[in-house]
Amino acid sequence: MLPGIGVFGGGQLVRVLVACLRAKGFKVEAIWSHSLACGIGKHVLCDCPPALSLPQMLAMKRAALNYPTLITILFNTLRFLPSFIKMKKLIADGFVGQINVINCNVFGDSLQAQEMARELDIKLATDVIDKVLLEPSVQLIVIACPPHLHEQIATKACGIGKHVLCDCPPALSLPQMLAMKRAALNYPTLITILFNTLRFLPSFIKMKKLIADGFVGQINVINCNVFGDSLQGLDNYSIVCDDLMGGGLLSTVGTHIIDIISFVTGLRAKRVNGCVRNYHQIKDNVFGLRRITSDDFVTFQMEMRNSLSIANVTLNAHYFGTSIHEILICGSKGYLVCRSGDLYGRPLTSTKEEILCSDSEDMSENNHTLSAKNILPKPYGSGLLRMLSALKNAFQCSPDSEVINGDNGLRNEEKIFHWAKEAVSLAANFEDGLYIQQVIEAIKYSSKNSEWIRIKSDLN
Repeated sequence: MLPGIGVFGGGQLVRVLVACLRAKGFKVEAIWSHSLACGIGKHVLCDCPPALSLPQMLAMKRAALNYPTLITILFNTLRFLPSFIKMKKLIADGFVGQINVINCNVFGDSLQAQEMARELDIKLATDVIDKVLLEPSVQLIVIACPPHLHEQIATKACGIGKHVLCDCPPALSLPQMLAMKRAALNYPTLITILFNTLRFLPSFIKMKKLIADGFVGQINVINCNVFGDSLQGLDNYSIVCDDLMGGGLLSTVGTHIIDIISFVTGLRAKRVNGCVRNYHQIKDNVFGLRRITSDDFVTFQMEMRNSLSIANVTLNAHYFGTSIHEILICGSKGYLVCRSGDLYGRPLTSTKEEILCSDSEDMSENNHTLSAKNILPKPYGSGLLRMLSALKNAFQCSPDSEVINGDNGLRNEEKIFHWAKEAVSLAANFEDGLYIQQVIEAIKYSSKNSEWIRIKSDLN
C-alpha cells in the first residue's frame, strides 16, 4: 500500500512532481504554497495569520521597510467596517471613559481553497505548514518549496513520524542541514532522502560498478562540465535569481555534481578551491526591480580524501542551445565518461571508445511535461522518474501498513507504513546533504578569499 503525499511548494516544478507521483500510483492528499513578493517589487496583501513565529514576522516587517513604496498590508478586514471605525472615534472622544474590560467572542469556521489545488485536484490546500504535516492521510512529505523552509518542515515531519523527500539544495546553511541530519538520525525508521536523482540513472549505477571492478584503475582526474542557460524559461524574478535564497548554479546544479562524484567514486573532498561569478545581473526575459545576484559561472577543484585524485568542475550558464552534461573519470587503466545520461568507456588496451550503457527512458512518452516545458534537463528528469519508481517499490515490497490505535483503544485514520530500505538504498540521505552543504559553503568562502579551504570530516 502506497502512502499519501503532502507537497510543499508551487510553480511548474510542483506540477511536474504531482504528475510524476500520480503516474507512479501515489495519491497526493495535500499541498502547501505561498509566494515571496516584496523582494521582487510586488505589492503584498497577506492573509492571517501572517506568520507562525516572531522571527518570520520580523523578516516580513524588515522586507516591507526595505521597500516603503510598496503596499504591504494584512487581511485584517474588520478595520474597514463602519461600526469599528465609529467605535474607534467614540472611544477617542471619551464615550466610554477609562477602558476597564475588553471581551471578545467569535464563533464560526473558515474555508480556504487555492487555485493550484483546484487545478491539480488536491483535496487539502493551505498556506499553514502544520495543516499539511498533521493531515492524517499524509504519510510522506515532498519538500519542493524555497530552501529557507526546508529545515523547518523536514525536522517537524520527522518528529511526527512522516517520511521526507527533500528538493535540492536541501538547506541554506550548515546549521540548518545539521539540524535536518540530527532529526533523521533520531528517527531511523523513516525515509529521509534528497532529490539527488542522478544516482538512479543506469549509467551512473554502471559507472560506479565498473570503477569498483577496476575498469579505470587508480582514479587520477575527474572532470565535469555542465553547460546551459539556467534562467531559460523564467519571466519573473524568483528565488532562482537570488544567491541568498538558494539560487545559482552552485546551489542548484553543483549540489548534484558534488554528490554524484562522491557516489560513483566513493571519494570525498579533502579541500576545495573555487571561483563563483555572476555576470548576468540583468536579463531581458526576467522582469523585476532587483538585480540578479545568483551565480551563472562556477569553476572549482576538489582534492579528494585518501587519494591523489583531483576533481575539476565547470558550471556555465552562458551556453545557449542544447544543454551539455558530461562527467569524465580518468584513471591508470582507462576512462569512463557519462554524456547526457549515456555511458561511454575506453580502456588503454582499446583503440576506440565504446558505449557501455544507454539511458532508455523516453521522456517524451513517459512524461511529456518534463520535456515539453524544459523544467528539468534529461538526466535529472529521467533520474526523477526512476527514483519515484524505487520509492514506490520501497513501500510495495514492505509488509502491510498498521493502523495506530488512538486514545481508549479507539482506531483512527492514521497509519504506519512499513518500507523496504533496499529499494531506495541508492538515494542520498541527509548525511550526504551535510557533506554537500560543507563543500558548497567552502567553495563560496574560497571564491571570496582566494584560498584553498579544508573540509571537516567529523562535523556532527
